[in-house]
Amino acid sequence: MKKPRERKRHRAAPLQDRSFFQSRTLRELAMEQGVGPVKDISVFAGGFPENEDIDELLEEIYRLREPQRGRLKGR
Repeated sequence: MKKPRERKRHRAAPLQDRSFFQSRTLRELAMEQGVGPVKDISVFAGGFPENEDIDELLEEIYRLREPQRGRLKGR
């Protein structure tokens, strides 16, 4: 009878930088990421194809969120 191989246990490396667990303000996060306030709100305009129906998209989203019926069409 073959003896099962022993599994090596790996220990997690100690975290040298605990900043991941420290809370930061939105201002601090923005500074770290090099982002600032939006100067031209029009950059958020568009993004949805004109030939698509937004109402159909919203209906599909709401349908998928329903508990029992939340399955993709045809599945």
